[in-house]
Formats: sequence, structure tokens, C-alpha cells
Amino acid sequence: MGFKEMSFKEAIGQILEVQNSDRLKDRVLGTLNLQIENCDEDNREWAEFTYAKKECHLNPYNGIHGGIACTIADSCMGFTLCAATQKLPSTTDISISYLEPMTADEYIIRVDIKKTGKTLAASTCEIRERETGKICINAMGKFILVKKDILADEEASRLLNEQNGQG
Repeated sequence: MGFKEMSFKEAIGQILEVQNSDRLKDRVLGTLNLQIENCDEDNREWAEFTYAKKECHLNPYNGIHGGIACTIADSCMGFTLCAATQKLPSTTDISISYLEPMTADEYIIRVDIKKTGKTLAASTCEIRERETGKICINAMGKFILVKKDILADEEASRLLNEQNGQG
């Protein structure tokens, strides 16, 4: 089944399964263990993810390191765009505002797609504490969209099949 036949949530879930697979566990994205929380099934314009703090992501002050926070925002925007456009997004520009230290245990990451064209896309991301709703991070990203069916990629397809017990 390709992304076109999947619901938006299923498509994002498939991308996250590859990112969270054992094979990628030692890469930065593999350590994040992002999960899909909610999304706009009708228009594919927004998605929400969850992230739980990990010891290896902390700075010396016991907050989430700024580079990790930026990676979370960038990754969630990319996953959302990939599922919405069925193309591979590559970040061309990202800006991030660190509004509050990230010291809570759990976060909600909200991505809103602002514009998609044939080759370019823009989105925003907000990272907030799950418990208090306090906004910690605002980010904006621009992406180039590579025309490539993600499921046609042999390695990605193999990993998806392994995750689904078909490999």
C-alpha cells in the first residue's frame, strides 16, 4: 500500500516506524522516539507529535539541548510534509525561537503546513509542554520537495516491510 492509499495518520506512522526502527536506533532521529498524536485527516494541513525527554538529550542544566529541540522541530515538519506531499522534503532554511527552557518530561509538537508547491514547501512548528501547554519553541522551515516515491526506495521499503512483519 502506497501513501496515496493510506490515511494521513497511517502515512506519518509509517515514516515514524522507519525512524524508530532498531536499525536506526543509534542515529539522532532514532533516539527521539517521536510518536504521532493527532492530525488533520481531511486536508493534511497539520499534525501533532509527542516527545518524551531522554537523558542523552539534556544539556548541562538538565533541559533539552537546543540542537535536539531544533532537530525535533525540523524532523516533525519533514515527516508531516512527506506524508502530505508524498515527496521527500529536504530542509533549505530553518529559523527557531527558544522561548522557554525545555525542562518538562513530555512535549506536544504541532506542525502546520503553510504552503506547498511543486518543488517548495513551508511550515511552522510549535513545541509546548504537555502538562502546562507552555510554548517553549517556535520554528519555521522551508523545504525543497524531491520527487521520489518514498516507498519506491528499496531500503525504506525493506524497513517498512520488516516493521509490518512482511520481511
